[in-house]
Amino acid sequence: MTTQGDLWLRFNYWFVSNSASLRKWWVLILLGFAVFFIVFSLTNIIVYSISFPREQRLIVRMIDASGLYTGLREQFLPQALATSGAAVVNGTGTKKDFLVKVTNPNEQWVAEKINYTFSLGAHVTEEQSGSVIPAHETYLATYGEEVASDAGSSVSFNIVDVQWKRVSPLSQSVVDVFSVDEVQYRVSSQGQPVRNVGTVTATLSNESFTGFWQAPFTVVLMNGSTPVGISRVYIEQFEERTTRPLSVQWSPAPSRVDSARIIPEVDLYEQTNIMTAQ
Repeated sequence: MTTQGDLWLRFNYWFVSNSASLRKWWVLILLGFAVFFIVFSLTNIIVYSISFPREQRLIVRMIDASGLYTGLREQFLPQALATSGAAVVNGTGTKKDFLVKVTNPNEQWVAEKINYTFSLGAHVTEEQSGSVIPAHETYLATYGEEVASDAGSSVSFNIVDVQWKRVSPLSQSVVDVFSVDEVQYRVSSQGQPVRNVGTVTATLSNESFTGFWQAPFTVVLMNGSTPVGISRVYIEQFEERTTRPLSVQWSPAPSRVDSARIIPEVDLYEQTNIMTAQ
């Protein structure tokens, strides 16, 4: 019967007898690992040196593509509307009108529907909607607001959202289609009790060969560069190559007015508003 001591003696005898061979195999194994790591490292260095320029080119292409995308995005997406000069002015009677200057810098985008509000202190107007045609500067307004006397004086304008419509450039702009002449502003005393009434009159001309079912115009009273009154007028069935009178009143009249601006607002892209020949 083989005891544990006999097994241990046999193992020691075998180890001593084959120690030279074991040392040889151990050296070969270490050399094998060393060769493997050297080959692995050299292979990675070679692969990296070959692929690095290609990766650099890919990165440069990605950067160029990103710049191209940004340029295309700026070219094919509308720029934001620019706003300035939000103000509150006297309206009819004791009511107030809110207004702001809005510029659409895009030549191929109509701001078809702009939802907006004004705020004066804690007073916030109901949401209104308006539009601005391409490459056009005008005023958006909210009319006839009952405002508390202690509401404050700081007016802010907030665009809730804008719906854009891409259009093709036209050969004529709205200011080429409509001319505004003989603009006058006068103040007269009317009614009992007597109050000053401001009146703007002008002659509007449709210079185009197209008639419009409805032609809106914004009328702004100015004191220097500051708007002090605003109104919107609609000329119905404004036929081609015709002139129409315009008359707008403010009661009471603003205290200081030195000029009046009349801004045509007709959307020339709105086909349903064009009068077809009978």
